[in-house]
Amino acid sequence: MLNQRGGYVLFGITPEGLAAGQDVSERTIEDVSAEIQRIDPPAFPEVERVQVSGDRQVIAIRVSPGSSPPYQYRGISYRRVGNATRSMSTDEYNRMLFERMHTEQRWENQPATGWTINDLDVPEIRNTIAEAVRIGRLNEPGSREPEELLRGLGLMRDGVLFRAAVALFGKAERLESDMPQNLLRVARFRGLDR
Repeated sequence: MLNQRGGYVLFGITPEGLAAGQDVSERTIEDVSAEIQRIDPPAFPEVERVQVSGDRQVIAIRVSPGSSPPYQYRGISYRRVGNATRSMSTDEYNRMLFERMHTEQRWENQPATGWTINDLDVPEIRNTIAEAVRIGRLNEPGSREPEELLRGLGLMRDGVLFRAAVALFGKAERLESDMPQNLLRVARFRGLDR
């Protein structure tokens, strides 16, 4: 469920779907928690005890879709197919792992350490936004403040610039001295009229 759309795991339900409940002690909850801790990367589903009759309870575990798939339980990745749980193929596991690593660890999504908005070409940021709005690629943001524009473009979060912001809008003189990998961009665009 973590590897797909989430769902519920219910303990104390009969095969016919009746909420019969079971005897639930603190030890039962500890055992369930211990099994949840075997999930890698760590997951934190919600565990509830629902009273059904007398001293019998249903344990309801709400599983949201995981934010870092693929998840493994005891070293194996699973996926839900209808009412069945099946182990994931190596290809499917590798594809999900690649997608996770690609989104989390991409160079352009890393913080641009030591860079501030003062090191960026603010008029170029504003011109880029204005042109994107003019040709219909972007809705009017309602502001021309560089911090807001960069946040809206996903180039800044919590006051921290990402490397993509620097690659796109860094002042040429700072790029040349601090980020040699951008020399090609600086050399290519310097002096051109478009």
